[in-house]
Amino acid sequence: MDHVTVTASDGVALDGWVLFPQVPPGVKLPAIMISTPYIGGGNPRPGETGYKANDGNAPVKEFVSAGFAVVIFSERGTGASGGCFDVLGPADQADQPWLVNWTSTQPWSKGRVGFIGLSLPSSTVFEAAAANPPGLKAIVVGGVIPDLYSRDSTPQGAMFGFFVVSDPEFFPQTQMSTGVLGPDPGQSQASRQLERACPESTESGTQTQIAAHADDRNEAVWARHNVRVKLPNVTAAVLDANGFEDGIAFGDDTLWAEFQHAPKRAMLGPWLHEFPGDPNGNHPGWERKDWPD
Repeated sequence: MDHVTVTASDGVALDGWVLFPQVPPGVKLPAIMISTPYIGGGNPRPGETGYKANDGNAPVKEFVSAGFAVVIFSERGTGASGGCFDVLGPADQADQPWLVNWTSTQPWSKGRVGFIGLSLPSSTVFEAAAANPPGLKAIVVGGVIPDLYSRDSTPQGAMFGFFVVSDPEFFPQTQMSTGVLGPDPGQSQASRQLERACPESTESGTQTQIAAHADDRNEAVWARHNVRVKLPNVTAAVLDANGFEDGIAFGDDTLWAEFQHAPKRAMLGPWLHEFPGDPNGNHPGWERKDWPD
């Protein structure tokens, strides 16, 4: 396993880890990417706190056992990556295809990259796919967030109370989880989270009243945080796996129609905010032995 740092297009350092299968020297590997805010302080080993979300939401160990290199990055502003955190923000949109290009051109790489993400990490998958980097061949998403509007609102415009709160410390705790923890263990969690969030992200999530947030919409903010409008251009193969009981209620409502040029499959079923075949074995998985690599 290698610890890597990739310099983004604007000079920000992005922190990551590459897990390799046991193969003979010189064998080129297909890669699976995860770009997530949930690695926390940059824990280096699968199974430790920062990687538990990835082990649960994507079968990292199984991917490695199957012969894939798994590349896991902390989004900017989270973990040990630089910059400030802004879900679906312009800088984050630029980072993801940049990381796909880095992965596909490594000496060990076969040049073929898959990208997987559930919930907030699905937003990074959409960001990469929307740019159509040449190495990206397939994406797998669930609990989807392709734009902030469908995460925060019903199609009619009513705001979800969960995402709009009066306490300025609550928003980063619920939305950014442990992923925005800084290096100083003596600093409070809420303080570290607020410092690492981009100003626009913090402001949009800490309105004092739901009505004020709903009635005073800044269209430019929604537009800057929307990759859904770019999905018709995606050419990578798509597997969309969403649960009927997922709390992200409207993210996938029009997703199927928006992928106009991509080979696509949808998998819908009675699960919650999770992929099918969850670690507890509650639902059947999507394992298929006859899919090409």
